[in-house]
Amino acid sequence: MDSATTTKVARFIADNDLLPPECPLVIVGVSGGADSVALLLILHQLGYTLLAAHCNYHLRGVESNRDELSVRRLCDELGIRLCVKDCSVEAGHRESVEMVCRRIRYDWFEELRAEAPGSIVAVAHNKGDNAETMMLNLLRGTGIAGMRAMLPRNADGVVRPLLCLSRAEIEAYLADCGRTFVVDSSNLTNEYRRNCLRNDVFPTISRHFPDYLERITTSINHLRSDWMLLEQLCAAAVIRHTDRHGNIDIKALAAEIPQADEVLFRVLAPDGFTRTQATDMMAAAEGSGQLFTSTTGNTACINRGILIRNRLSEPTITESVEDAADIEMPTSPFCVLFDADELGSDYTFRPWKPGDRMQPFGMGGRSKKLSDIFNDAKISVAVKAVTKVMVKGDTILWIPGVRRSIHFPVTGRTQRVLRVEQIF
Repeated sequence: MDSATTTKVARFIADNDLLPPECPLVIVGVSGGADSVALLLILHQLGYTLLAAHCNYHLRGVESNRDELSVRRLCDELGIRLCVKDCSVEAGHRESVEMVCRRIRYDWFEELRAEAPGSIVAVAHNKGDNAETMMLNLLRGTGIAGMRAMLPRNADGVVRPLLCLSRAEIEAYLADCGRTFVVDSSNLTNEYRRNCLRNDVFPTISRHFPDYLERITTSINHLRSDWMLLEQLCAAAVIRHTDRHGNIDIKALAAEIPQADEVLFRVLAPDGFTRTQATDMMAAAEGSGQLFTSTTGNTACINRGILIRNRLSEPTITESVEDAADIEMPTSPFCVLFDADELGSDYTFRPWKPGDRMQPFGMGGRSKKLSDIFNDAKISVAVKAVTKVMVKGDTILWIPGVRRSIHFPVTGRTQRVLRVEQIF
């Protein structure tokens, strides 16, 4: 067995802190191809406790069953537990078969990880895969985040221990081990853009630049370092203008940094906001009331130059009773005040229900369906699904981030004020 290759991967794992020694289980995606077979063998040699995970999509008939049988034989020989997922795949409305397969595979990996707390998912992307990813992103018109390609560990915690190896190194390692692997015949055609790069473009480049893969890998590593530095600088700039609730003074941010929209985008991108939305937010910084909904259902609205963020993660509700003489009026729609003595303590929070009605402040006592209030405020279905309302009995008092009711207002006679805040 090629110990030099195993040592190289072990060093890469350690340098990038991918698989700590105390990791109880590594779930390895194994297709039966060269990369995944090599990953399974190397991690087995390094002594990790492994679970092999194989998806049979039944897209290539006999060949798909051949792949599964090959993986079963390998796992039986190594004494590694194997899980197989059988699935039928069709292209979605906006997804290719390839993307549907990827989504099914990674969703299943997450299910397996949830069943084994502390486990880590490992997949077998190599240097060549990363070069292809960089080139595909470049041709789509990407920024630095796309040019740094795949990370050794992605945002979901999936690790890629073989990013330090080329396909040639992997095949040489398997040859030294006397191991065979299956070949997916669909990879030999140019039906997919990635295959076109792999089969046509890169071989042409290699004739003029024989060391192109190492050069591209070096560029990816430089871009990754630049990306990390840029992320840190952008986060530090935004933090200077962020309150404890996560709301951002974008007007002050714009006054400090000329490229404030780009800085804002980098901070909001994990919540699903686009670069165009970040630009529109900055353009609306002088006003109030504009609402933005991200691709993942998170919302943000602008109130007097403050970008108020409403994330779908479970919020925290804080409550405090204050002397009315010392009260400061809230400026955030995620904070509300009530007359504490009039309200009492028998209130609670519950999910809103179809048919719920409330008497919003400013409507002269008229009631309105919550569904209509949400629609008027352009609240997305995803946000509505996780919204909880403050109630006293059957009376709805407050929809956090949206509207408050006419009930139990703070008046000149109020002595004690209940402050309720939703914090993300």
